[in-house]
Amino acid sequence: MGGNVLRIAIAPEVECGETVLSGGLGDISLPMLMHLLEIESLSGWLLVDEQFRVDFHRGRVTAASTRDKDGVDALKEVLVVGGTRFEFLRGKPRQEQALDRVSLTMFDSYRIRDDWAEIEGMVLQLVGDQRWRPTGREIDRLMAALDGKSVLRDLVAQTGVSLCAVVDDLLEARRLGLVVEAAPVPSDDTADAVKIGDELQEEPTQLAPMADAFAGDLFELRDHARAAIKCGDYELAEGALEAALRLSPSDRVVKQNLRRVRELRKL
Repeated sequence: MGGNVLRIAIAPEVECGETVLSGGLGDISLPMLMHLLEIESLSGWLLVDEQFRVDFHRGRVTAASTRDKDGVDALKEVLVVGGTRFEFLRGKPRQEQALDRVSLTMFDSYRIRDDWAEIEGMVLQLVGDQRWRPTGREIDRLMAALDGKSVLRDLVAQTGVSLCAVVDDLLEARRLGLVVEAAPVPSDDTADAVKIGDELQEEPTQLAPMADAFAGDLFELRDHARAAIKCGDYELAEGALEAALRLSPSDRVVKQNLRRVRELRKL
């Protein structure tokens, strides 16, 4: 950790809260920070960018809140969105009873972040002349903003939708074929390259169906694993992820999810 970004000082517990730990989240991840608080068995509350608050009693998460969420939903939000700065104040938390499903919530937030990392740079569009049928969820606002030109991360920022609320719906819309990636507009250089070397077009064209089928199989296995995790069937999830890993041994997301499922099975 560089410079004085991270400051640690253990002080006697006080009612009003006293800052004992602060720094930048570029130097320590939120999961690692929460693990540190658990190891030190600290009581108090963690503030992230003055927007999120997570309470701890003797190292265990007891409450979480954002501007519009509480409990495990708020905990998932802060883990997915993250932040730039944090501050931990030692004192009496709002409640002392631990939240339920904290481990599962943390796992689900990791999965959402991994899935989002794969699609945030995509430009999506509705298929053909289809219109999005409103669902009453936040995904409706995002779908209304699809223009076939803007990347998803920009549209999420513009619409202000919650990643926790839209990532799974986006993946489902892709799986059902309701949205697809917009075809890139070829640059002049690309057009010239196609004219000069027509033979270069043949191999990608022949390989495209195989690549699509491979991606479909892998995507389906990840869907099975996700559904199994939601049902608490970690054995089934582990099997699906192991099969996915055999298809794509270098897939970073599958490797991470498999490691976390195995950790959950040990709990």
